[in-house]
Amino acid sequence: MSKRFLRIMFLSALIIILLASTHANSFKAQEEAPVKILLRESPGQYYSSAMYTTLISEIRGVGGVFDTYSSTDKDSYANFTNYDLIIIPNPGQDFSEEELQALRNYVETGGSLLVMGDVQYGGNTYGKPDWLNSLLDYIGVGDKVHFWGTNDRSGEINDDVNNEARPWQVKVTSEYFNPHPLSIGIETVVITSTALEIYDQNVLIATSPSTSYLNDVNDRVVAKGKIPWLAAVDLGSGKVVVCGSSRMFSDRSLSGVGSSYIKYKDNLRLFYNILKWTTGYAPKLKPIIDVFIPILDIFALILGFLIGMYFWGNTRSVIAYISWGAVILGLIAALQVFLFGVTVVGVALPQWGYVSSGITVTGEAEVSVPAWAVAFMRYLLAGFFEITLGLIVYLLYLNIVKKEG
Repeated sequence: MSKRFLRIMFLSALIIILLASTHANSFKAQEEAPVKILLRESPGQYYSSAMYTTLISEIRGVGGVFDTYSSTDKDSYANFTNYDLIIIPNPGQDFSEEELQALRNYVETGGSLLVMGDVQYGGNTYGKPDWLNSLLDYIGVGDKVHFWGTNDRSGEINDDVNNEARPWQVKVTSEYFNPHPLSIGIETVVITSTALEIYDQNVLIATSPSTSYLNDVNDRVVAKGKIPWLAAVDLGSGKVVVCGSSRMFSDRSLSGVGSSYIKYKDNLRLFYNILKWTTGYAPKLKPIIDVFIPILDIFALILGFLIGMYFWGNTRSVIAYISWGAVILGLIAALQVFLFGVTVVGVALPQWGYVSSGITVTGEAEVSVPAWAVAFMRYLLAGFFEITLGLIVYLLYLNIVKKEG
């Protein structure tokens, strides 16, 4: 097989991926958006749009609109009514009177809100329950549900029994969900969450397991047992979902697991349930593949060893074959993500090999990099590293053989 043929084959595969992705996005952009979502961003906000690239990609992938607005841009408040759902993650800044009024008007005219808190524990002090509770009070649901604690003293739900690798990564199964449209099809989710205070039991959707406990910011256990973290309020005109976890729908990786929160079990399904209940739109849930087999390292190392065995002494050939080997790994990863949504077979480099989401680069212009492109670049770099490592192993082997000879 000639080098020219290999080059044509690899370049053709890459071009096909690019054209298919561009065509799909172009086709969806021409359709009427089935749902329009708006995300609040504020100075100092940890869970900004850059942390929700998978969620954004999922919504845009089905033809939906997913935009952001700045809390400091008062002119943007007038656009609220153009959206079906406004998402408010952990606030980096308090709500102004003008913003509160605009959000109340939005809900009173049929709009829906997803209000998400965060832990206020240890080094993570992003929850700001005082600010979120001022919003809940203003829109008329504060008599039913509040976030627990204050900006100075809030907490985090932990569980030493029902968790995924870490006590703060609490597993919540279906038995802790009350009957409700939000609970349909939910078997297991994972949360890293603060607690809710429920004043009307009719709005309670889910609690943590009975083995859980709530630590406050000073590491004191202040509650044990089933701790509320999800509530839903139907106001007749609009709907409000209150969730203690901004993290559970984000791209953050589960410590010691290798999967992002949004890709874990039924986390994405729960978001889609929220979307359906608040907006009426129900996108089809794609199968989530959480099997990851890290065996490409072996092939990369063997390839590097073989390159050394057959081409050592010909620097140009060595560089060429290492480069093409890296491109092959990149294409393998990109094709997997393009076809399955994740890498199934990959390299074992921590927080590197498993790719399930794209990234958003912010600057003068916001640029979203799709997951398949992230996979290609990661595996291209991993290929260079590991194939070169295989070559080094061959050189060490050659040196040992020479000494013994």
